[in-house]
Amino acid sequence: EMGMFGENSVKETIVQVALTKPEAGFQLAWSHTKYPKGGFVFQEGTPLTANPFSFSVPFTVNSFSGGGYFYLAPEISISGGINKLYYTASDGNTDIEVSSGDRGSAITGVVTLQWEKAFFEQLTLGASYGVPTYMIDNPSNGGTDEQPNMILGFANWTISDNIRISPSIYWTNGAGGRNDEGTSTLGFIMMTSFFF
Repeated sequence: EMGMFGENSVKETIVQVALTKPEAGFQLAWSHTKYPKGGFVFQEGTPLTANPFSFSVPFTVNSFSGGGYFYLAPEISISGGINKLYYTASDGNTDIEVSSGDRGSAITGVVTLQWEKAFFEQLTLGASYGVPTYMIDNPSNGGTDEQPNMILGFANWTISDNIRISPSIYWTNGAGGRNDEGTSTLGFIMMTSFFF
């Protein structure tokens, strides 16, 4: 059955609770997503995290996350978050050695240090360390991943009311997952924003 509410559509439920104040904030979230057999899954980490069951069975993902920010000083803040995902097979498949109800898991996290009004009022500098989503437990024969890593340095410079430039440099290692663990990438991005 096709269509927006058919058995082959993705269904998602989200609950989020947040407490925010100017000097600090915290949030918790839970989501529950049902994916059909062979359905498209948006990849946010290693290839294996898109579907640890080789697109051969329908499955659900329960995601639990927490995050927050805290100002150490008026212009210096630290923020971060962690997310744990649980994949549950809704059917079995002997080809990938998975049974209905088998559960795998993945994890991701990030921490960021940011300095606003650095050197002059229009400049913000920051650095982040993150772990892209990767499989830490998998009941199927698809296996698990080694931990990938990512480091990012960034700046936001408001040149005028109409122009902002945002250069960043990043390094990733192992984001290709179990079939590409040793690959590292060094990159640079320059984004320019115009406001009218």
